[in-house]
Amino acid sequence: MSGQQLLNQLLERYRANFDIEQPYSYHGRTYDAYAGFYLTSAKYVLVKKAELWRANCFEHVFFVQKDLITPQDVRAFHEQLLAYMEPELVRSGKAVRRISGESLAAGLMGGEGAAPDVVRMRLKPGSLAVIASDGVITGEGDEWLRELIRSAGDKDTKSLAREVLRRACGENGNADDMTVLAVRVDARA
Repeated sequence: MSGQQLLNQLLERYRANFDIEQPYSYHGRTYDAYAGFYLTSAKYVLVKKAELWRANCFEHVFFVQKDLITPQDVRAFHEQLLAYMEPELVRSGKAVRRISGESLAAGLMGGEGAAPDVVRMRLKPGSLAVIASDGVITGEGDEWLRELIRSAGDKDTKSLAREVLRRACGENGNADDMTVLAVRVDARA
């Protein structure tokens, strides 16, 4: 069995309960895949506002295929774990992921083969998604947007979308059209 076949089998088993991204870039390093899982459980009396306790469970799995894992590979992963993964994924749960598409905007290409990109993910209560056109996010320079999303707190989505547009004009000018949609998940049915 090849490494790719083994990875495919592992990911297929994870897929039932985890959100999978392939490949997955994280702070300058690209992994063959990432699997993320979120579960929350709470106990309350009569109404949800009278919450007695809440437990949040996050699981993160990073997949790498290599013929040989060296001590340098382990050190590099450990450094990334301490510098980024633990603070962003474990402590605060405020990781910001960029998901890119390859298809053209809706309506620009008709006929056969014009299907849009489809990305499936489980958003948990409190999750915030910002969907933006290429006029807002140019190339890989999106750290300003990631920081804006991280610091959004409870800001209403309309104000956040307007702020993203204002900052995008400052970062990129207004040579291209810009569209921003901000969505917050309040509860899951």
